[in-house]
Amino acid sequence: LTYAYFNNMQQMISVFVNSSGGVGIQKGSAWQCKIYVVSVLYTKTTDTPEYYYLPFLFSANEQGCVLTASSEYSASYPVENAFNGRTNNYWACTANDSERWVQVQLPYALRNIVVTLVSPQGSATAAQMPAAGQFIDGTSGAVLGEFSDRPTDTGSATVHALGNDAGCDCLRVKVASPAAGTWTGFGDIRIEGEVVA
Repeated sequence: LTYAYFNNMQQMISVFVNSSGGVGIQKGSAWQCKIYVVSVLYTKTTDTPEYYYLPFLFSANEQGCVLTASSEYSASYPVENAFNGRTNNYWACTANDSERWVQVQLPYALRNIVVTLVSPQGSATAAQMPAAGQFIDGTSGAVLGEFSDRPTDTGSATVHALGNDAGCDCLRVKVASPAAGTWTGFGDIRIEGEVVA
C-alpha cells in the first residue's frame, strides 16, 4: 500500500510485519473490502537454518550435498540409494570391500547429530545386515560414535544420537560387521542436527 490515512480512524489503513514474521493489516471501519493483496519486499539476511534435516537425495551431488562410498556393488546399488528415503532399494558395497563405508558431505556443520540407520530390504539376508560400525568425521577422521547389535531383520531402523559438541560437515558411516566376504549396505540414512553458526 502506498498510502495511509492516520488522521481519520475510519479511513486508516496500514500494513505491518510483527516480530515473528507475520504480516498484519490494520484498517478503519470505512474499508469494506473482504480480500487484500499485500506484497512484501525484503532483504534476506542469512540462508543458514538453525536446525538441519538431510533432504531426500536422488543423485550423488545435489542440494548442497556430495555422496561417496568405498565401493558400489553394481550400478543397481549406487550410493544415492542410501539417502533417497526409498527403503525398497539400497546402497550395497562389494563383497571384497574391506573399507565398507558411505559418506555425505553436508552443506552445514552440525552438532548433536542424530542418525537413523535403515537396513536393506529386498533380497538381503540376516548375514548381510549392517550390525555394527562407527560414525566418523569424514574430514578429521575422528570417531563420533559407534553402533552395535543392530537387528538383523530386513528394513529395521535404529536411531543413534552422537552428542558431538564440535561441528561436523562430513559424516561417514563405516560398517564393521559383517566384515569383508559378503556385501552389506543401507536402505536409508537420515541425518539431522543443530547448525553450527
